[in-house]
Amino acid sequence: MDKNLLYGEIKRMGLVMLGAAMYAVGVNLFVVPAGFFNGGVLGLCQLLKVILVDWMHLLPDTFDLTGVLYYLMNAPLLVMAWLRVDRRFVVRTLVSVTTMSLLMSVIPVKSLLGTDAITSCLVGGLVAGSGTGILLRAGATGGGMDIVGVMITQKQHDFSVGRVNLTFNVVLYLLFLVLFDAQTAIYSAIYSAIYSIALDRLHYQNINDEIIVLTKAPIEPLKQEILKTIGRGVTTLNASGGYTGEPVTMLYIIASKYETLQLRTLIHKYDPHAFVTIKEHANVYGNFQKRI
Repeated sequence: MDKNLLYGEIKRMGLVMLGAAMYAVGVNLFVVPAGFFNGGVLGLCQLLKVILVDWMHLLPDTFDLTGVLYYLMNAPLLVMAWLRVDRRFVVRTLVSVTTMSLLMSVIPVKSLLGTDAITSCLVGGLVAGSGTGILLRAGATGGGMDIVGVMITQKQHDFSVGRVNLTFNVVLYLLFLVLFDAQTAIYSAIYSAIYSIALDRLHYQNINDEIIVLTKAPIEPLKQEILKTIGRGVTTLNASGGYTGEPVTMLYIIASKYETLQLRTLIHKYDPHAFVTIKEHANVYGNFQKRI
């Protein structure tokens, strides 16, 4: 493997471990101690644990069954992702799910905020959602509905992973409302909404940028490196300066916000004096690939 690619993969794995740790901390220190339920597949596993252990007493309460159930439910989702999505994404997700499950079993379920339910919702949602957002930026997920969300957003460009999570959670929390008291369901839903917002804000691939570059430098080396390194198409136009009348080349590129960070480095490499404009939150339709 190329040294730069190896370094990049090591960096991604570091972010995966960080994101998984943040998620586990948010859940065990803020969400579960306050009596709230997570959303997504993990929330469904929490519900199954309550039914099997606390209500039906079919299994002993000697260890946290939630992590085991979460691992089992992720198995078919990971197989689907292996067939439909980048396989490196599946390996990273397997690492994140393993790290989450281990940390949630090791970190004690202990509230840092006492009985303050609102603050627990806010802090827990921000910490856990930011952790999942970091996972997605690193090209992984925390498993469960995040995997489903990535697969859906590759086909439906007007969706985001956070929105997929929120849609699933609406149904799940209605079920919580029937089975538990209204306060538990409402606070859990508030936590889920904050979690989804924090996730989408950190998941740069949900944000598309429109980049226009005006340069006098030879464009072929820059264009080829953009195509090779980032894999985005580049439209080129011949133009002239309105004041000087000198010929310039205009490059028009659509990329995710994450890819824009790489583009800025490449542009500066080939022409430090290039004139660059970046329009965030560009609405893109048609033949544009949304990536992990």
